[in-house]
Amino acid sequence: MLPPIAVGKAFSEDIAPHPDILHFLFPDDPESPSHLTNAWRKMALVPTSTKVHVIEEENSFLLMTVHNVHCYPGVPFLLRQLFTKCKVRLPGGVCL
Repeated sequence: MLPPIAVGKAFSEDIAPHPDILHFLFPDDPESPSHLTNAWRKMALVPTSTKVHVIEEENSFLLMTVHNVHCYPGVPFLLRQLFTKCKVRLPGGVCL
């Protein structure tokens, strides 16, 4: 699985923090999370054209789309949840 930053480089796009990702990670302080370490800041960096979809489940997670590339979570049980929840958005709408 490719991280969104790698996908952005493939499309020669600028990388910037995404407000929806910051809000997901820090719902109480998404505007100016001053307590962020560099590792946390990297989690919000994505290509500027990224569309972020928050999947609300028992374990909420993000689906990110850059042009025609979908970036899925790397945790297997979250990936299964995502395919089940998003099958109507996927080509063919089939979930194995």
